[in-house]
Amino acid sequence: ILLMNIGLGSLIVAIAAAIISWVNARWISKPLERMKLRALRIAAGHRSGRLVEEGSEEISTLANAINLMLIQLDDRIRYIERQRSEQDAVFSSISDGVLAIDAHGLLLTINTTAANMFELKQSNLRGRPVSDAIQNADLREFIRITLQTNDEVEDEILLGELDPRYIQLHGRPLRDAEDRIIGAVVVLNDITRLRRLEKARRDFVANVSH
Repeated sequence: ILLMNIGLGSLIVAIAAAIISWVNARWISKPLERMKLRALRIAAGHRSGRLVEEGSEEISTLANAINLMLIQLDDRIRYIERQRSEQDAVFSSISDGVLAIDAHGLLLTINTTAANMFELKQSNLRGRPVSDAIQNADLREFIRITLQTNDEVEDEILLGELDPRYIQLHGRPLRDAEDRIIGAVVVLNDITRLRRLEKARRDFVANVSH
């Protein structure tokens, strides 16, 4: 009987210990599972919402640290988005055409003026190869030369046949914060009015001399 009582008591203790362990495990694992799901949502781009600081002191401290990280991350992303918006506004308002290409010949960005010069749809150009995005062979060749020389280059091209426009091209390397060349920037100046004035002056001088 004594052995039976000891065995029964041991079984009860073992069951109680198992129950306590299961409760503790659930108490610990539930907050961790919520953290995991929150991390997955963050990775998917959902930044709203914060973790509930619950569970043990260690888990509560971890949740607090993650919440602080989320606040800092959100502030940083908003700052970058605001900067990007301001830069886009300035970039779009420039009267000259401007486009940037990476070292692999992919179009990084192009402003409205440049897109209008070549009758391009600005919305679907970023990330496309220059050879696909820009049909003008002279501009493509100028970009190729700019990327290869890694130095400032200049040229002039004609757009259109019936009423041609004179476009002056300025190309220079695009450098990162460590001064490494990562692509090129091309500035396009419409100098049609200037060229027409020069032609009118030459014609006038020629007529007077005769």
